[in-house]
Amino acid sequence: VLEDLALRSATFEGAAKLLLVLAGAENETHGNNARGVFTSLFHWQHPEVSASLASRLNVLRDGAKSPSPTQRKIIATACGEAFKNVVIMHHHARGPTIPERPYRPETWEEVRQYATGIFALLNTLPNDQDVEVREAAINESLDSFRTFVKISLTSEGFHTLGKNAFEALEEIGRTARSAHLRSKVVSELELTLSDLTETQATKASPAAKEAIERAKTLLEKLTSTEHRDRLWRWVGPRSW
Repeated sequence: VLEDLALRSATFEGAAKLLLVLAGAENETHGNNARGVFTSLFHWQHPEVSASLASRLNVLRDGAKSPSPTQRKIIATACGEAFKNVVIMHHHARGPTIPERPYRPETWEEVRQYATGIFALLNTLPNDQDVEVREAAINESLDSFRTFVKISLTSEGFHTLGKNAFEALEEIGRTARSAHLRSKVVSELELTLSDLTETQATKASPAAKEAIERAKTLLEKLTSTEHRDRLWRWVGPRSW
């Protein structure tokens, strides 16, 4: 029943918050458990959710303030799911009511505003007092980085979202306490640079050019020729 209510705009926030509570208390691990249902609700292209992106962001912001570390970790995961390239299974509503039309953003700027809100949460949760929340937020930030950069390539220039994403990635790489994490940051930068170079070759733009320069500069910073940095690079896992 909560799944049905979460698909409707009028009952989305209440149902989603209840799903978060259930997700924080359950032990099941299969994909259609409360945690899986909850985290999938926030994808910006969800095929069935009727609630606006702003409404979804409200739930995430409230959840990030939860006194439960488990719930805050789930919020970090939900933020990461918001812009992943994933296949979302359709949920067939029960009952006699006619399914509500799913919400679709009217402009790319609305999508970027949603992404900016998601980014702000992912940029705050790495400072959480709970280590598992911090690690989840950092991992989701890394997984979302390329998408944040991609949707920041606008005709007006490189969007602030992308600039902030680069700054956050630099902070993660600079303060990484393990070679594994630092290597993953470098790998994300390498993949991003490859994507941007391909984009620039196909359709050159000032925004892509700026993003490429930022990626190259940061990559140079994190793989400098100092002995300590070379050691980080050598002992970390190979790029994937």
